[in-house]
Amino acid sequence: MLIYWMAQSEQRSSVVRNVAQARLPDGFAVDVHFKPRYDPWDQRLCVVPDGDLFAALSSGRASVVTDTVERFTATGVLLSSGEELKADLVVTATGFTRSKVKADTSEARLLSTGAELVVDGEPVAFSERMAYKGMMLSGVPNSAFTIGYINSSDNIVSEYVCRILNFMDASGSTTTTCPARRPLDPAMERHDLLDFGAGYIQRSIDELPKRGEAWPWCPRMYYVSDLLSIRHGALVDSAMEFRRPHAKPD
Repeated sequence: MLIYWMAQSEQRSSVVRNVAQARLPDGFAVDVHFKPRYDPWDQRLCVVPDGDLFAALSSGRASVVTDTVERFTATGVLLSSGEELKADLVVTATGFTRSKVKADTSEARLLSTGAELVVDGEPVAFSERMAYKGMMLSGVPNSAFTIGYINSSDNIVSEYVCRILNFMDASGSTTTTCPARRPLDPAMERHDLLDFGAGYIQRSIDELPKRGEAWPWCPRMYYVSDLLSIRHGALVDSAMEFRRPHAKPD
């Protein structure tokens, strides 16, 4: 969180650039290869442990090319500039799990296996659902998902699911769902689930669930505040329902 906060400060771009420049030889095209079009953490940063990449570039054992990929070829990768990079091996990486490839691009998918979710015989369209606390889908019982934080990664969702399971065991509940039988407020504004500019997110943003304006329908992306409400907050609220066998609806 401290690194994220520092990256979002006023001098974020220049600091990252200056650190890279200090580790590279004189005359290296820093602004071409190490000055991105976006501010740090508006998209993900590439971490360089111990500066090994800079050391390899300085020694001449490695080189860097900054461009966009037009397509793969039989011998490597064709860039938008027309240059072809010869390659024996191509490693794709996105930061999030790459679960779907279409036209040489990667897209994020909520269920990485591509499994179809069905409730009461009706397929669930994720884009028509709201994300409860950023980890459950409205109207889908006994399920949870995790997208992690844009600025960090943690197991807070797993902890919350364990709290729910323990509560269900103690109360004799067999089903949990959100929202309860009361429908969602039709006046609630819907927004994209993630405010993140990475291409693999933006290409699939219309297929992901929506978020609201405020908690619990709007993920906060701040670990400390989430820790208080997820670890110590009430499980039962106006949007969560636990059902016991043969229990009559309220």
